[in-house]
Amino acid sequence: ISNRKCFSLICDETCEESTLEQLCFGIRSVNDNYEIFEDVLGLYELSRQNAEAIVEVIFDILTRCGLNISDSRGQSYDGATSMSGIYGGVSALVLKQQSKAFFVHCNAHCLDLAVHDLTNECPTISNCILFSKDIIDFVRRSSKHISILKEISNQLSMPYSNLASLCPTRWTRRAESYNSLLNNYELVQEVLYTLIEEKGAPGIKANGLHEQMNRFYLFFGLKLGYLLFSATEKLSRIIQSSSCCLQDILSSAESLMLYFERIRDDINFKSFYTKLRHASFTLIPKRYQSSSDSVEFSSYEEFYRQQYMKSLGIAVNMLQNRFTQKNFKLLCNAEKFILYAVNNSLDDSNDYFQSIMDFCYGDIDVEKLKVEALMIVDFYQSVIKTNQMNIKQITKISTICEIFNSCEVGKEMFKEYHKLIKLYLTIPVTTATAERTISTLNR
Repeated sequence: ISNRKCFSLICDETCEESTLEQLCFGIRSVNDNYEIFEDVLGLYELSRQNAEAIVEVIFDILTRCGLNISDSRGQSYDGATSMSGIYGGVSALVLKQQSKAFFVHCNAHCLDLAVHDLTNECPTISNCILFSKDIIDFVRRSSKHISILKEISNQLSMPYSNLASLCPTRWTRRAESYNSLLNNYELVQEVLYTLIEEKGAPGIKANGLHEQMNRFYLFFGLKLGYLLFSATEKLSRIIQSSSCCLQDILSSAESLMLYFERIRDDINFKSFYTKLRHASFTLIPKRYQSSSDSVEFSSYEEFYRQQYMKSLGIAVNMLQNRFTQKNFKLLCNAEKFILYAVNNSLDDSNDYFQSIMDFCYGDIDVEKLKVEALMIVDFYQSVIKTNQMNIKQITKISTICEIFNSCEVGKEMFKEYHKLIKLYLTIPVTTATAERTISTLNR
């Protein structure tokens, strides 16, 4: 890490089994071949959970490891006030010591919060989550109920797959649970119907849950929830990679929003609703095919259309809100400069140079960078032609890194540009590495 010079801080905290608060401390750094490293240095017990105590621990760790806070160029934490508070949080206190340590709120948390916001704003989704959790837990947590389920599966020659419980913390990981209930929908209905005959609380609860499963409203909510959560889960998996940079995060989030906007029309709703109605007639008795909530609408279809459109609209708005951070504009301008320079010859008047000065003042000689910006497009055209690469326009930072690695002389020839790419890649985008360490601790 010392040899790579600049680094960023990645921290997350958790309360472990013995109720002691632990801080997971990690470092993100980039080598000369643009390989990104996220190294966890350890778990450290916190005597207190306020920002001052956490910062004291962070500085102590850096001192013990022979690292200097002056070399820090970024920091990423979750959204807790003690960590991200703009006045007295850890990020603010570190910035007082090192103004170049740009703070990025963990984007995996941002996605999680966006899905949580969607659930709070959309009754169709929130009600479905509550009933799904009750149904799955009622069946999964009893060996007797599981045995009945397997027995009915054998009797009816119906395939059975394990029911997956709802993840209590990761909102984006709900798709697997929803899908497991949808795949076993008819089997679970039969189990609940069988358990109605039991005396006492189990029989009463089975009856109530069976009633809910016979309603189209729940079936619709499950399918709509699976549509939303399966898409957000794909984004969640992508952005948790340690090799991700801000360009990967924002382009992936943008593609998810475009997908939701594309399917938010009458044609896609009609297709979605028609498939649901067809499936529901085989799963749900006809007397339960309506919903009392739809009396204000001209038809049941119109009621569910409104729920479908509203949910997708809320999802897009929440994603836009959560993926807009204070430092993103500056970081995006640095990214645009890096990409623009290899595709076009830049002159001194280009607006991006001011952003570069704000982003890496003291780290890069901007006057030398201006000279390199005039020449680098020709260097890249030459390398692409020599290596017979089928590249018409460079649109990804990773492509720039790949070309530089194929012609090492370029790193010496364009030293300031090379430094700029490394600094950009050093900025962390999630705390996923720290969270994976915490999961290991729990196991």
